Amino acid sequence: MRFLLVTATRLEMDAVKSGSPEKAGLDVQYLISGPGMMATAFSLGKHLSLQRPAIAIQFGIAGSYSDSFPAGCLVNVEKETLADFGAEDGDGFLTAFEAGIVRPDEIPFKQGQLWNPWLGAFSLPETLPLVNALTVNKVLGNEQSIQRMNDRFRPDIESMEGAAFFYACLLSDIPFLQIRAISNRVEKRNRNAWQVGPALGQISRYVRILFDCEPAAWCKFLQ
Repeated sequence: MRFLLVTATRLEMDAVKSGSPEKAGLDVQYLISGPGMMATAFSLGKHLSLQRPAIAIQFGIAGSYSDSFPAGCLVNVEKETLADFGAEDGDGFLTAFEAGIVRPDEIPFKQGQLWNPWLGAFSLPETLPLVNALTVNKVLGNEQSIQRMNDRFRPDIESMEGAAFFYACLLSDIPFLQIRAISNRVEKRNRNAWQVGPALGQISRYVRILFDCEPAAWCKFLQ
């Protein structure tokens, strides 16, 4: 049984490995994709072309748009939206789907978003809230741009890699999860308020909980 655990950075991977299992018959592979969508798409695409895991799980920290998901909270990403994939139109912005660059339901998109169709196949040992994620090329730290994104997409969290991970797994037909730990509020940039350490600790804790169980207990398609 082969699992692929993916993070963007070494810091996040250290957190994953500190909670990772050493069980007979369990083959766990690790991939540090690099930060951002381009690095993630290339690294993951290359890996999946050579080796096919039973399940891929991306772990990482994320910023939150909502008081419902404070720092230290763990979430399970249900759908991904590309924040800045499109075209400026005067003072406005057209998504790639609105601009006619990509059809909203062109595979693997569904109504202009990337959805995880495998969520119903998982029964995780600690249920996590499902969230709507925004993938950005630049971490937002300006109040006006944050408000625009919030008004336009109503996201719960943001990252720089999630949509690329969804895209690669969907096109490769590999069951997947994206688990994020909230490290900060999406607000005017204030690194002093970030709680990266506690968020990484939550990742370690959840990896440990996940693999303390037999995978067949929380992956219905492995039963």
